[in-house]
Formats: sequence, C-alpha cells, structure tokens
Amino acid sequence: MDRQDRSGLISFRPPDMPLPVCTSFHGFSLSNYPSGTKPETPDQPLRKTMGAKRSTTTTASPEQRELQKKLAITPKTAAFLIRLGYKNHRDLRSVSPNQVIAQLKALPGVPAKQAEWYRRPLRRMVWLGTQDEPEIQAARTAHCSYWTMKGLMAKRVWQDGYDDLTGDEVNARFAVAQQREGPKNG
Repeated sequence: MDRQDRSGLISFRPPDMPLPVCTSFHGFSLSNYPSGTKPETPDQPLRKTMGAKRSTTTTASPEQRELQKKLAITPKTAAFLIRLGYKNHRDLRSVSPNQVIAQLKALPGVPAKQAEWYRRPLRRMVWLGTQDEPEIQAARTAHCSYWTMKGLMAKRVWQDGYDDLTGDEVNARFAVAQQREGPKNG
C-alpha cells in the first residue's frame, strides 16, 4: 500500500484510489495540465501555478526579524513597515497610525481597504515604539480589544483624533491616565 515516488516522498494512497476532487490546493492546480493528462498517479507530480496565489519563500532580514520580535507582529506586517522605511521599532514613535496608513495606501499593490485593517495594530505599534521593553508590553497589550475606541476610552486615553497622535503623544496620555488612577494595590 505504501510506495515511494520519484521525489522520495511516501504516498499512503492506494493505487486504485482516485485523486481528490479538489482543483487547487496551496497554489498547486490540476488545471495546469493539458486535457486528459491530469495526474492520476502519485508518480506524476503537480506543477506549481504561476497565478495570483503564487507562494514566495524569502528569508527575513535581520531588521524584519527584530521588528517581529519587538512588536510581536507577523512577517507580512514587518515587511510592510520595512518597505515604508521603519527598520527599527523606535522609528515608529514619531509617527501616527494615520500617517502610516496613508503611506501604506500609497504603496503599489496595497488596496486602501487592506491598509485600513492595520489601524488598530498601528495604534499599538506606535505606542510600542516608545517603550524600553516592547516585547513585554506587546505581550501585555496583545489583545485587539485593548486598542479599540471602547478599550481606550475605558483607560481614559481616547480623544477625538486619537489616530493622529504620535507614539510619544500616546505614551504621554497613558502616563497621565496612570497618574489619575494612582498606585495599584496588589
């Protein structure tokens, strides 16, 4: 029942079992084959599609890995920030979420709607740019509800035009709110 194909991978599909009906799986497509030549055996490998869903494997730069670590963000988000010129988490302290979103919208291949998806995470990232231990703060404030308008109002840091505040201005608002709260017991 088990047999090895030319690539050295073991197939657990019995030879008489048909292939799944799925026409596309992780960038591989059965539609790449001329009619009548679709792979019917595991010996005939699927070809990679070159369409819009093509996968790319790149190694992350040291700056990208550092941003991912410091800000607790995905490789894609780190790559966007580097494309915009933010190679260090401290570079984000002097910009506002709205400024970064405007830069994202100007990038080729980034739809405006997709750029808007980064609003809440950017609220967090510009504030993390002001922190001495961003990894610890990123873990503490990771939940997205922390950065919603409602969550920020509960912390008494929200104001009209909040997304126009730079990281330093946001940090100052958090400091004032913390002073109003007083020392925590516990």
